[in-house]
Amino acid sequence: MVFDDSDNLQAADRIPAYQAARSFASAVNEYSLRRYQEKRAGVDIDRLQRNSSLIPAKIVSGHCLGYDQEFLRENIRLCREARAAVLDCEPILKRLSERPEETLDVTLLLDLMRETILELNNWISNLERRVWW
Repeated sequence: MVFDDSDNLQAADRIPAYQAARSFASAVNEYSLRRYQEKRAGVDIDRLQRNSSLIPAKIVSGHCLGYDQEFLRENIRLCREARAAVLDCEPILKRLSERPEETLDVTLLLDLMRETILELNNWISNLERRVWW
């Protein structure tokens, strides 16, 4: 997928990595809200919520910078930060999945997380191919 300067913020919705990241962040948000309401949230939930929210924000920030050579490396750096944030969610979700009462919810989140990682890796590769090293 290639974007040019005429694309706007709404065009970010066409980026598969952004779509996956938004779905993951939304699902984590719903999960976190339930845990807060049940007074079962803790540091792991806080960190999961924070990291999942960073992922689409970093991707869209890179998109807003654009795809010209002078900004492409910064765009890639932001996407790599998004990848680091999603990878930081994995150990948290694995810890949460060890709790029997969390298995169903966390399994869905793990699936969405894996999809986000896959799409982000594809997106970063796509961007890296465009750089004139």
